[in-house]
Amino acid sequence: MEGVEDLKNKGNQLYAKGDLEGSIEAYQTCLKQLESVPASEARTKLLVVLYTNLSLAYLDKQDYEKSGAASQEAIALDATALKPRLRWMAARQQAGYVFEAFVYSLLHVRPLLREQRERGQLSSQEATRILAGAEDDIAKELGVSGLSQDIELWEYRGGVDMVSRGHFKANDVLFVEKQYTSDLGESELNSLRDLTTEKIAAHFATHLRTAQEANTADYVRFRQQFHGAWPRDLSEVSDETQQKVGSHLRTLFPDLAQAPFDELLTLSLMCRYNCFHSGFFRVCALANHNCQANIAMKYSPRDHTVTMIAVSDIKPGEMLNVKYLGDAHFLMGLGKRREFLRSWLFWCGCGRCAQDALPAALQEYMRCPQCAQYTHMPVPGDTNADADPLLPLDVTCAHCQASFHWDDAHRQPFRELLARYMTSSFPDNARALATWADAQLSHVRALKVHPVNWIYRIVFYFLCLPLTSLIVKAVEQVRQPRGTPALRDVADLFGENGLRKHYIPLLAELQAEERTSPAAHCSLLDDAILSSETGGCDALKSLVVIWHLIKDFYPPYEMWSIHAAICNLVCLQLLFQSQPGVRSDGGPLSSQHALTLLQRHGPYIGTDGESKWLQLYNMYRAKVADPKNLPNLTKVKAAFHTKR
Repeated sequence: MEGVEDLKNKGNQLYAKGDLEGSIEAYQTCLKQLESVPASEARTKLLVVLYTNLSLAYLDKQDYEKSGAASQEAIALDATALKPRLRWMAARQQAGYVFEAFVYSLLHVRPLLREQRERGQLSSQEATRILAGAEDDIAKELGVSGLSQDIELWEYRGGVDMVSRGHFKANDVLFVEKQYTSDLGESELNSLRDLTTEKIAAHFATHLRTAQEANTADYVRFRQQFHGAWPRDLSEVSDETQQKVGSHLRTLFPDLAQAPFDELLTLSLMCRYNCFHSGFFRVCALANHNCQANIAMKYSPRDHTVTMIAVSDIKPGEMLNVKYLGDAHFLMGLGKRREFLRSWLFWCGCGRCAQDALPAALQEYMRCPQCAQYTHMPVPGDTNADADPLLPLDVTCAHCQASFHWDDAHRQPFRELLARYMTSSFPDNARALATWADAQLSHVRALKVHPVNWIYRIVFYFLCLPLTSLIVKAVEQVRQPRGTPALRDVADLFGENGLRKHYIPLLAELQAEERTSPAAHCSLLDDAILSSETGGCDALKSLVVIWHLIKDFYPPYEMWSIHAAICNLVCLQLLFQSQPGVRSDGGPLSSQHALTLLQRHGPYIGTDGESKWLQLYNMYRAKVADPKNLPNLTKVKAAFHTKR
């Protein structure tokens, strides 16, 4: 062993002088001599050092394949050794496999640095310095900035998933990623309709095949730059996905040999699963889906970046999950939501789906056709419904034990309702919107679903979507310093929209039923604002209803537009409900109810929103007929800072 140590030191000296060949020869001679040395801890440590040094010499020689192989030998001997992992990263990066090196760092290097820091083997400053040296150039090349050191990856269900190793608060930025652009037609996806994973993969495959056949430089570079993205190979893809997408691609390329076909299939799936907002975001795609996500992607079309932010408080050890659905689909019930998620060719197994499948999930309640009592009856999707492992087509009433089968005829009303909402345009003025809402609430009431059933989430979502814009418009109009403002748009917001006619009575019925037959309780029944004659106009109460219907699973800071609309409508109603010619069909808004709403929603609109609210309030409160009926300014300011 002593002679081997001397030869190793000689190799180190040769390397320091720039004699790469000499150092490589010395290290290899050492390795050869150690073959006859009996196994021991000292021998293993020396082997790790030799392979690590050999990897560095090959790296400087730009022989990246041999450098990577040497570092892997060292890692196989000691999985906790940091230097060989850094060598492997550098070899892959310099060979052009930058994203693979990035994934490797999050999967292996970051956990090692954290563990060594926690054991006191490295200081925090030293760990930060090492990580910066390993990742900074990689992040720059990938267009990633501000990546938190508290983000790692771990192996999860045949792939990887992001995990938090620190505390994040809502609105904390985790990282920013620049869009990766290619010539593979990703920008064309917005113009395509009825997209499925099969169709999206086929779209990319047609672009990829031309480049693959010619083996163009762009194709070779694309393969390198996506190496490490999911799926890393077909073994990570379910048999069902391989069969569905593979069969579809075979119809396009029936004569393609198996090896290039498998490569095309893998790359097409990589494109499909790494494409968001008509562009590739490989780092964002490392986060898996959850129907109750704790992080969100904020896309900026101006600079083609996604900012990944926390939307709730996150603790160390929690997985970092996004939602793959747009808002309308995200608000749907168990069956329809899972149907849309099924387009990604997986059955969601998140906690929200599991909870919605439980008998106590009111959001899936409707009246039993036999006994007319509310019971758990989730509406299945229209495609693959019989294959959903969480959702039976046959349900049994919890009260009368009657059986019910969700055949096509029973699903048709829900299908038509959703199709109408998803394809229609919506009124752009308050009066027309109120008329539309009245008709929709009347129609949904006939379906005999529970007041907190997900169908009402959809109705109120499509009501409140244009309503929030109309409130912003009205606020901007009255903010103009031009004396007495035109109050027509403000007055129109205070009109009746069918809420008290078609929805509030359902809550009253539910309260009466609970007194005679206690059942699962919903928070809507406890909100005095909804049943009070001094709780404000229908539009305000509609915003309060949608908040109640989604607050248990929708991140509060992601509901900024709802919080802001409620606060702004509170301001408008307090200031203008007593003006001549203005009538609030839902009744006036009392000072006490106004403060309750501001305490509940004000803390989420930010300092800028609070400042603008107070500015408008101060502009007009002296002009109100009886200013004494307005909330005290001190109490208003305190309301915006209520602890959440």
